[in-house]
Amino acid sequence: MREFLKKIDFILIERLGNPLFASFFASWCIWNWRVLILAFSKIDAEKKIKLISDYIDNSGEFNCVLWAYPLSSAVVYVLLYHWISILPFEFWEKQKIKLKKIKQSIEDETPITQAQATELRKLNFEKLREIQQENDELQQRNLTLLAQLNETKAKLEELSRTPSKLTYKPNIEFEDTKPKNHLAKLPTETIDALKQNLKIDDSKIINCFLALVNYGGTATISDISKKNNINKIEVEHSFEALRNKNILDYDSGFYGLSPVTRKLVVNLNLT
Repeated sequence: MREFLKKIDFILIERLGNPLFASFFASWCIWNWRVLILAFSKIDAEKKIKLISDYIDNSGEFNCVLWAYPLSSAVVYVLLYHWISILPFEFWEKQKIKLKKIKQSIEDETPITQAQATELRKLNFEKLREIQQENDELQQRNLTLLAQLNETKAKLEELSRTPSKLTYKPNIEFEDTKPKNHLAKLPTETIDALKQNLKIDDSKIINCFLALVNYGGTATISDISKKNNINKIEVEHSFEALRNKNILDYDSGFYGLSPVTRKLVVNLNLT
């Protein structure tokens, strides 16, 4: 219901905003003022209806008064209002232009005082001095840049005449892609003791074990593979072999040294 009333209000406001509709509404109220007085009087509703009906029946020109006259008046008003409103607006704008010209002429003819003239000359002198100072600074800067440019040109010419003694040494460090060999860093006695305690004789498995120890004792297959340039399949095979012997523990993708293995690592000084 609220939405319906809002739509009705919107339609009424839109219609009243239309010049022709608003003019027709006002004209209708003027031509039918008797009906409005009866409608808004304090007479009973039945008497109102009877009086309005009598007015309609007795009025021979009711249709004209109801529609034709208000519509004609509204059309004439809308057509003439445009031209009637232009004349006062044009007159007022012309008067504003005349007033502006008179005000400008008075201001132009009014002489300034001696103090005002002195202040203007002082301001002009200070502004001129600032401009001259900025100009001198720019000229000095241009001379400095020109001298630097000539010096650079001279150095370039001298370098072009002198045979180059420089040799190009590319500063490129190639990453070592070979698998890291942790066994090479340990004494033979330590390696033998490690193999004996782990009961594993495969050097690749022992190398992956040492890689895990150097990584901190807990890591994923990808961590060891990337850090030591060892194939993932080789790392996985080695870790599974160690896990089957209870040397490593496994949890959520991470392999770690078992408590017994950690004690062995400490005893052999592998950390």
